[in-house]
Amino acid sequence: MPSRYSPHSPNTAARFVLISRWRMTCPSQPIWALLTDLESWPHWWPQVSRVRLLHRAPVGEAGTHAALTWRSPLGYRFTIEVLNTRRERAADGHCEIEGRSSGDLLGQGLWVLDPVPVPDQVPGTGAAASVQQVDVTYRYEVELGKRWMRIAAPLLRIFFKWSHFAVMEAGAKGMAARLNCSSSQPKHWTMSQR
Repeated sequence: MPSRYSPHSPNTAARFVLISRWRMTCPSQPIWALLTDLESWPHWWPQVSRVRLLHRAPVGEAGTHAALTWRSPLGYRFTIEVLNTRRERAADGHCEIEGRSSGDLLGQGLWVLDPVPVPDQVPGTGAAASVQQVDVTYRYEVELGKRWMRIAAPLLRIFFKWSHFAVMEAGAKGMAARLNCSSSQPKHWTMSQR
């Protein structure tokens, strides 16, 4: 997908598509509630140091706008503004939350919650399965916003990816702790930008 978020000239080294996925042992509803309550993020996501709400959309609607201050794994801070552009919840528990970021990081982020089909019976027991699981996926198509970041991107590309994935791992652990459930180790990958 071509970058729609930046006025900068094309610089493929400064653009990333970063994807993280992990599995939670809980229903999708509490995960949805946690993700859509931006003001609670500093309480469970260690790298989110501050959330300043700029506009609160009516309950259940897209349009919430906030400034989030993050701490990188190496200690530097950066701020991005996020605007929620889409929120969808299906009866089967599938959920999607989409938004745009501006400021130090320019991009489009998408959270997807996919309930994992559970067999009718637990193998070998004859008992009905009661454990619910959800695959949590975050996809971020991002372009580095600051000039120094764009200039340094070809040299620091590996660092930027490592930093993002470390932040996502901490978020997965914090989410599991906050919801009192277990989580798999996140898997990460990148897609090339053309």
